[in-house]
Amino acid sequence: MSIKKPVICVVEDNQVMLDRMTEVLTLQFQVVTAGNGFQAYQLIKDITPDLIITEIILPELDGMQLLKFLQTDHKFRHIPIVMYTAVNDEDNMVSAYENGASDYIIKPFSTKVLLAKIHRLLRKYKEENRPQELSANDNLLAKMDEYITQNVSNPDIYISELSKYIHL
Repeated sequence: MSIKKPVICVVEDNQVMLDRMTEVLTLQFQVVTAGNGFQAYQLIKDITPDLIITEIILPELDGMQLLKFLQTDHKFRHIPIVMYTAVNDEDNMVSAYENGASDYIIKPFSTKVLLAKIHRLLRKYKEENRPQELSANDNLLAKMDEYITQNVSNPDIYISELSKYIHL
């Protein structure tokens, strides 16, 4: 049995940067790439990646517009998005966070830092979306519901039988 690698979509128009990021990330992740925001949006609609890493300054549809499109669609708003740019602009950073970016990195950046951020975001997403364990009350109600559903056509359901079934 093989363990499925998380899918990361990297959006970058600079081929050298895209190749470098792909080289680093493919050691731990399945990587899909796009050269602009429009291509990325089409790709994301087809594959729904586990995480998106996007440059902000892109042709056709920039990273900020891509972020806004993804955050307004309930199918994609859960996907963590890491934005990066060489422009060290506080307003851009604030705008990214206000529009739903999970993280923001200024180029040049360390691949160790990028990988740490990716692992943290994937762990956080997995924890937030893990099915919640049922409480004792939820289990009790589920057993009661199960018993009543199984015996709905029985006009002689007694509380004592229900109590035995749910171990009270």
